[in-house]
Amino acid sequence: MSSESSEMSGEPLLPPDQTGASVIVAALVTREERLAMTLGPARSWATSPGYALAPLALPSMITPSDAGRDEALALAARILGLDLEPAACPWTYGPSARHAMDREPAASPDAPFLRYERLDAPEEASGAPQSFPRRVTIRVYLARARGAGSTGEVDAIWLPLGALRATLAGIWLSALLAIEGVSLAPATGAPAAPAPESTLVFTPAGAGERLILRACAKYGDAILFRSGPTDSV
Repeated sequence: MSSESSEMSGEPLLPPDQTGASVIVAALVTREERLAMTLGPARSWATSPGYALAPLALPSMITPSDAGRDEALALAARILGLDLEPAACPWTYGPSARHAMDREPAASPDAPFLRYERLDAPEEASGAPQSFPRRVTIRVYLARARGAGSTGEVDAIWLPLGALRATLAGIWLSALLAIEGVSLAPATGAPAAPAPESTLVFTPAGAGERLILRACAKYGDAILFRSGPTDSV
């Protein structure tokens, strides 16, 4: 499976010596049939005074190129306050030369659940001499939560896939929390939670959140909650 971002955007990939490269690792944490997502700090909505925007995303970070499952799960365990175990997956999902979403047999037991590449445009205001797009590799690793855990470092929302799909177009936090199976786990020592009625939750695409839904749409939601060679969806 080739997951180069040229297959997603139609743009040719520039050589590494021109672009530089970054790696983002993320953890996709599940318990039964729900996912754990971080609820980022709400920020004022410039065009709508009195309202705020808050991103719902996977725990993720920029890492050295050799980082993988261990780093992704350690991050998620710390910021979510959970005891995690890796979940082996027989497939690695992502774009291919033929399909917007495809899969290939996992290369190893600790292979990512989702892997792809994209090009990020340079920051105009950064003042950096680098003027070429930067190639970014995203690796998402599947994990299971063991036990109830403790309060984490960030606000987290547990939700079923159907609720995550509802966030793609934006959803008020109050409406999201009203969906069956959705719950909010406030962070340790967190300030007062944003007002649910005036906070719009959205899901960015920086760590593969939307591609995960595309994989589930093609291969079935069970790919997140069932692992092993019996997965033949």
